[in-house]
Amino acid sequence: MKAMKEIERQIEQNQGTYPFTKDGRVSVQEVLRRAGMSAAVLEKPHHKKRGGLNEIVTEWSNGINRKVSGGVKIVRRMIFEQVDEANLRLKAFRQAWVEAELEYIEAQDLIAKSEKVVSALEDEVRRLKEGLEGAQIVSLNRQAP
Repeated sequence: MKAMKEIERQIEQNQGTYPFTKDGRVSVQEVLRRAGMSAAVLEKPHHKKRGGLNEIVTEWSNGINRKVSGGVKIVRRMIFEQVDEANLRLKAFRQAWVEAELEYIEAQDLIAKSEKVVSALEDEVRRLKEGLEGAQIVSLNRQAP
């Protein structure tokens, strides 16, 4: 069944726990729900006989539950571990954000100071050019003919 393969994939993705039940275990009813079937399907005579859908789903459910990390305490511990890990990642992200913000502020200050220096140098160049107006300037770097 497609639903059973999907459940197995989700158990693998969630470190051996089925995420859609409180205790992390998979019941026959859960398989039927995921397959879009009602419990009445398994009551039909052709599904009740040996090798029928009822037996297949029940055996699969029992087998997968032997592999699943189940129980409320285990699931709760796994959830708390995931929350703690997420909180650590969030803390690291916030720290990186604060550091980047400080670097940005420092860069803005440096740009403002540099713009002031550039403006002062442009004023000095303008003033020096005005002082040289009308004066004869001889180049010291003469090129040989």
